Amino acid sequence: MTTVTIAPSTTPEPAVHLLPHRVWHYPIRPQSASAARHNVVAQLHRWSLDHVVDTIILVTSELITNALTASLRGDGDLTSQIAMRLTYSDNHVIVEVWDGGPGHPTRRAGDPDAEDGR
Repeated sequence: MTTVTIAPSTTPEPAVHLLPHRVWHYPIRPQSASAARHNVVAQLHRWSLDHVVDTIILVTSELITNALTASLRGDGDLTSQIAMRLTYSDNHVIVEVWDGGPGHPTRRAGDPDAEDGR
């Protein structure tokens, strides 16, 4: 009987993202919200997802604005960036946004008359 021992690799495997996706990085400035919306519309058109553009633009706008607001509340370091990834599969479009702001997101009770918080 022969025994084969396989030593675990010390080299991490690269991340594999099998779904179509696109990643963008933006500077911390108000114009980035407009750039993000423009990029998302163009990508959704390339993926032939015209029927979800309005909804995804709304989500994108809210998330990017939140990221910008959180980043600007930080230590004033305007060299940081926010990042956004747009991913889709057969029935889902995922919008993910990262920011360099301090802390973690917290859920608030949204006042129906408030300008934000929902």
